[in-house]
Amino acid sequence: MKLNRAFTKRELILLLIGAALLIALFYWRVVYIPLQDELASYDTTDVEAQIAQEQAKAEQIKKMQEAVENNQAISVGEIASYDNLTNEINELNTIVSGTTSFNFDFKDPYMQGTTVRRDIDLTFTAANLSAAESVISQLYGCKYRLLIGNMTLEDADGSESLQNGPVTADVSVTFFETTVGATDLSGLMVLDDSGNLVTQDEYQKEQAASDAASSSSSSAD
Repeated sequence: MKLNRAFTKRELILLLIGAALLIALFYWRVVYIPLQDELASYDTTDVEAQIAQEQAKAEQIKKMQEAVENNQAISVGEIASYDNLTNEINELNTIVSGTTSFNFDFKDPYMQGTTVRRDIDLTFTAANLSAAESVISQLYGCKYRLLIGNMTLEDADGSESLQNGPVTADVSVTFFETTVGATDLSGLMVLDDSGNLVTQDEYQKEQAASDAASSSSSSAD
C-alpha cells in the first residue's frame, strides 16, 4: 500500500525551520568556531606590545653605547709603571661597589714597546640603566688610564623598561701601563711585529734575526 500525501503548509514551514537550524548548527560548529579560534591565534596585540618594548630597550642601549663610542678617547688617568694590577683592582672594586653583583675576568698582560696592555672583561648588574651609566662614567674617571671597548647591555629580569629594572652589563676594559720605571718584567709576554704573543726571549731572537736579515740585505746592495 502506498501512502502519497502532500505536506501541509504548516509541515513545510516546520521542515524549513528545522533545515535552517541544522544548517546554522553545522555552520556554527564547522565554520564559525574554527574561524574564531584561528583569528584569535592571529591576534597581534601582545606581539606588538613586546616589539614596542624591545624597541624601547634597544633605543636606550643604543644611546648608551653611542655615548661610550663618542667618549672612548677621554680617559686621561695616570699611566702607572708595570705591575699596577693591585691598584687597578682596588679602583674597579670602588667603581662597582654600588652594583648588586660583579665579576672581573683578567687576561694576561702583554707589552708592545714600552706600553703594557691589560685586558679585563667586566660584568656587573646594576639596579637600572641610570646606575649602569654611573658605573661607565666612573670608569672614564678612573685614576689609571684605560680604554672602554665593546659593551653590551640587557635587562636582567625581563622588566618592561631598562630605566626601572635591573640591567646586566658586559664591558671590555683595557688598562695601560708602562715598562718605564718597572722593577720586574719577568713573565710578561710581547706582542711581536706579526701580531703574535711571544716570550721576551723569542722576541729578542726574532729581532736579532730581523736585524741580521736587514744587515745582509744592505751588504748585498
